[in-house]
Amino acid sequence: MKRKIILVFGCAVVLCGVLVYLLTPYTVAPQPEQLEIHQVRRVGNDAEYIDVTAQTDAEALEQLLASCKASRLPSYRSGGYPTATVRYEIDAVYQNELLHIVLGESSFAYQSVPWVHMIRNGEEMAAGMDALISTNTTK
Repeated sequence: MKRKIILVFGCAVVLCGVLVYLLTPYTVAPQPEQLEIHQVRRVGNDAEYIDVTAQTDAEALEQLLASCKASRLPSYRSGGYPTATVRYEIDAVYQNELLHIVLGESSFAYQSVPWVHMIRNGEEMAAGMDALISTNTTK
């Protein structure tokens, strides 16, 4: 009887640990030195992409992306997403793998489609991008 109680308690502890791990967000690119930014696009008023890569301070963007938190559990996203809901798109390579980050109404990051990881601090990231772009355009 005592063994069964210990076994049930052990299983409950392991299950709780796994649940906490899965519900805790992860940092998308925790090592900024291993991140290569290739293209940064902002969506303009006409829902057209504007390349702002040259206006973006790469080091500041890498530091901003180091604070990007996403859900560990991937979500399935079939098809594309409307341009009108996007504020920024960032194409990068992290640890020799492609990384695509979309910031807007629904912010997400992905390395392989159709599985995306929803960004938990998407509004904060988009506001940081706004500040980063406006700072560099006023210099």
